[in-house]
Amino acid sequence: METLENHKGFSARSRTSSARGFILKDYKESAKKCSIISLKGKSGIDFLDRLKFDEYDFSGMLLLHPDGEPIIKISKNEKILLVDSNWRKAKRMYNRIEQKFNLPKISVNGFKSAYPWKAGRPENGLCSIEVLWTLKLIAGERDDSLFENYRWKKEFLELNKNTITASHL
Repeated sequence: METLENHKGFSARSRTSSARGFILKDYKESAKKCSIISLKGKSGIDFLDRLKFDEYDFSGMLLLHPDGEPIIKISKNEKILLVDSNWRKAKRMYNRIEQKFNLPKISVNGFKSAYPWKAGRPENGLCSIEVLWTLKLIAGERDDSLFENYRWKKEFLELNKNTITASHL
């Protein structure tokens, strides 16, 4: 089983002191709808192919999950696994992860999505780029560069202006 440090997408530039995001990506998802594909190559974010699921060892990670424990603070050296897929497929991916690994589940609450969702998302569901941005904020690292290519950046920030407080910085 491949440790993620040996994963081909993992490099010295990824070894930062900030929270790391590992994105288990469903590449069948439309690139036009994908909010995070432009982050490929960005420091601290590693993309993993869901088709190679059995090759990865997710031990020691926190699983971002809609039924997870709401997270208020996160350490900068935390490793977070995010499933990027439509909600129907994501449920199957969560089940596979839960069968193989006993990862603590976390969720992000109190933020509203600006993404124009179709039916089926959980009440506290954010799109992948929104949740990555929010996790960075909770870790004390507001990084608006994540939103560089996000079409609904202004709407998200406006919707959440009262939630985005000095206590998150």
